[in-house]
Amino acid sequence: MTNTIISIISSLGISTILAAPAGILIKFVLDNQRLKAEDFSNNISKKLSKEILEPFQFSIEMSLFKLIIDKNKKQTTSNQIQIEHALFSIKQLQKKINSDSLIFSYMNDIFLENLSTTIILMESDNPNIKKINKNYQAFSATYFQILNQVRKSNFLPQRGDNYRITFHLYKQKNVKNFRRKRSFDSFLSKTILIIVFSTAIPFLIVSIAHVIIAVYELFVLLY
Repeated sequence: MTNTIISIISSLGISTILAAPAGILIKFVLDNQRLKAEDFSNNISKKLSKEILEPFQFSIEMSLFKLIIDKNKKQTTSNQIQIEHALFSIKQLQKKINSDSLIFSYMNDIFLENLSTTIILMESDNPNIKKINKNYQAFSATYFQILNQVRKSNFLPQRGDNYRITFHLYKQKNVKNFRRKRSFDSFLSKTILIIVFSTAIPFLIVSIAHVIIAVYELFVLLY
């Protein structure tokens, strides 16, 4: 009987070791997200909204994701923007961020890198429009993310595809192509998420089941 109890405890210990880190990790992530959300709502979002999002609403927000075209090329659709107009706006944004150390500290590295790289490419003597558009899309995505973080912290609905369609904030030739691209991106992200969860969940279920069985068998032996 002693050997059986030892075996059960050993099994319980192994299962607990496997399951406990997952629970600790989940709790840590949730607590960390809650603290970040509170801090962002109380401090950062107000500053960003007043100093960045509101002043640049029409010059930058209404130009996000649009197709950058050469200054010598005529604008033919509402979702196009000439390079010099986009450059002027984002340089003003960079100047504002660099002049305020607090705002600068709020910006993540990816956003700052995308902003700086896009400006450098646009200011080139021989601008590569393809590269510029690629980086401008990345910059737009990070700016859009900040916009939605601020809106969420103020209990406002986040901007999405309908908003982008209404104000022609996309680089595709038409709305149909934009919807098709967004559908594919959504399908791809969901597929990846399903693969990750389908791999992790069975392991967690088995670990929890081992713990329950081990506790039950120990209870039966003792009582």
